[in-house]
Amino acid sequence: MNTQSQLKAAIYNALLNDTILTNNIYWLGRPTVSNAFPLITYSSVDTFADYNFCGKSSEVVQFQLDLYVDPSAMAVMDTQYEQIKVVMEGLDYRLMNSPAEFLEETLNKIIRVTRWEIINV
Repeated sequence: MNTQSQLKAAIYNALLNDTILTNNIYWLGRPTVSNAFPLITYSSVDTFADYNFCGKSSEVVQFQLDLYVDPSAMAVMDTQYEQIKVVMEGLDYRLMNSPAEFLEETLNKIIRVTRWEIINV
């Protein structure tokens, strides 16, 4: 079973190494107006109790990824979001919700929030 640090590093490296995605990626980050956009933040949301899976321990781990873009860059957001899906599914994560979008008024940026889960065996 991977540790939380290994899971975080795998997500970060997969997102960073993708040539289509932005390289502005932050763990537990909250962007400010001085950041470059588009920008991705990610964090661990929850870890559910241990399960016994074919004689091995396992757990369900959830991460949230937030994609920030300028309001005038909705086409960029759609492209970035689709590529995030490709990256996360390539790591065997499952999209748990349809993306929610909202305006972050203090930054004047659009945020698309997604949650992902994996069975960590």
